[in-house]
Amino acid sequence: KIGILCLQEMHFMMEHLTQIETLFSRRLTIFNTNDLSYPGNLAGVAFVLNKEIVNTKEAKMTTLIPG
Repeated sequence: KIGILCLQEMHFMMEHLTQIETLFSRRLTIFNTNDLSYPGNLAGVAFVLNKEIVNTKEAKMTTLIPG
């Protein structure tokens, strides 16, 4: 089983992220960053946390370098 999954080059649009969170919100917490100048077109990192393995109640993400 995987507790934390980090994905690079995730070109998520907000609609896609909302749809994924709606489908899997009971099991997963997703943190996502992307290039604010071109959302959904380039860059982006996503962290997926498995709530069954990882305590996500106080989990948060801080972006150090946008994009």
